[in-house]
Amino acid sequence: MTIEDGRGSVMPNSIFHQVGWDVKYREWHTNEDNMIMYIHHGDGAVVCGDEQFAISEGALLFIGLRKYHYTMPETYDLYDRSKILISAEEFSRILNSLADSSLWKDIFTSDSLVYAVIPEEERPVVESLYEEIRRFSTDKNYSDIVFISCVMKLLFYLHKNILENVSPSYGSIYKAIAYINENIFEDITIDDVCAAAHMSKYHFCRVFKNNTGQTVMSYILKTRIVLARTMLKKENLTVTEVSRLCGFSSVSYFCRVFKEETGVSPLKYKKIY
Repeated sequence: MTIEDGRGSVMPNSIFHQVGWDVKYREWHTNEDNMIMYIHHGDGAVVCGDEQFAISEGALLFIGLRKYHYTMPETYDLYDRSKILISAEEFSRILNSLADSSLWKDIFTSDSLVYAVIPEEERPVVESLYEEIRRFSTDKNYSDIVFISCVMKLLFYLHKNILENVSPSYGSIYKAIAYINENIFEDITIDDVCAAAHMSKYHFCRVFKNNTGQTVMSYILKTRIVLARTMLKKENLTVTEVSRLCGFSSVSYFCRVFKEETGVSPLKYKKIY
């Protein structure tokens, strides 16, 4: 377990509070552990596959350790959140402690993102659970039962308030990302994305780069690689089929880009998983 402070330094713990800058900001990534994140303040979106989840006050998210996601705060200085990191082994132990554990295991998997908005009157309770875990993490006299109990309660709050994904419209950049995600299997041009964002090409490309740290085509490419990884791990598809389904112009181009992004060829990646 690790804890990071607002500057990204690592300390021995399983919970941390973070405001503003994030070392993994503006890039697709997975976690080394399962994560339960509570958002105190902020705006923008968490992008996950073809879905968008609002970064907003009172949002509570479970993000499985294998779930690729991308955080995109609109006003980054206001992005204030607390996170709990839980290893796969420890999380499995917690789920096994719950009544009807099979139901919970179906919801909270290493490949899932579960999103809820906690009602305003219940937020002090959720915040107190994070504080209780924080105390547990620094007090040797606390038992594991306290930690497990708090995490179980957070899962109950998640399940109680779970929302199906709503892809909110946050402005031109988010409309563009929504368009890219919805059409990722098609041939996407910059002109198509600019039309979806209702902006001129020159202005849009500059704004998109400033907000995401990458060009439009780079974003599309990285998104396709994320989808390709998932297909290679889960689907009984050949490398050629994955290349075609993910919108690459040729298998050789797909293999070259995939290796640049992951360090291994698609075939080796498929064999590993």
